Amino acid sequence: MLHGAGEIEVSQECRPANHFDATRPQHLRDARQMHLLVIANRNIRLYYDCHDSYEVDESAAGQVDCYFKRSYAESRIPDSLKSRVYPLGLNYEVYSNQIDSFQQQRVSSFRAQSRDPDGLRFRPTVEKMQAVPNCRLERGVLFITRAWDPYDHPDRSEEKIAERININETRARCVDLLKKEFGDRFLGGWCIRIMRRGTIRTRFCRTPRFREKRTTSNC
Repeated sequence: MLHGAGEIEVSQECRPANHFDATRPQHLRDARQMHLLVIANRNIRLYYDCHDSYEVDESAAGQVDCYFKRSYAESRIPDSLKSRVYPLGLNYEVYSNQIDSFQQQRVSSFRAQSRDPDGLRFRPTVEKMQAVPNCRLERGVLFITRAWDPYDHPDRSEEKIAERININETRARCVDLLKKEFGDRFLGGWCIRIMRRGTIRTRFCRTPRFREKRTTSNC
């Protein structure tokens, strides 16, 4: 979008590659699929790690000028890398309203690896992801979340199983507290995605229950 507005000049190089590493812990085997290298002003190397775990890719971090980390945890960063690792902060996927040549190139290059090769999924554009507030509506609180199954992969470590359980329980407490505090002014709960006849449908559940050895939602 900045390139289209003439604010910056951008070029990109798409290199399809298999970054899956079977030697790493289960939750990090595909981590590099969520990484991006940006070269600014032809010599500043910026690295964006959008993988949802606190671990830093030390090999990549040692070769760049700045490393921006989603799920940033300062206590988990090696001392030798703290001067170049920064929190990425709030971020979400968004595109311009028109499909530009850069996106066309990415779709063409990564079609075989894409979860949506035909581009039929929801496309988050600026118009769809933001709107001017309607001050005439009654004020409310929105919180929609989902639960993670701690036991959906046999190789998941006990540490990561416990982490997912804690995340689920924390989110459940948030939903309960918001309902108690705001009553009918609270809109939200649990997002349940169901596959039916090749179509993903979404419904909401207010009070899911978590079961040992399997996380399920009962509405």
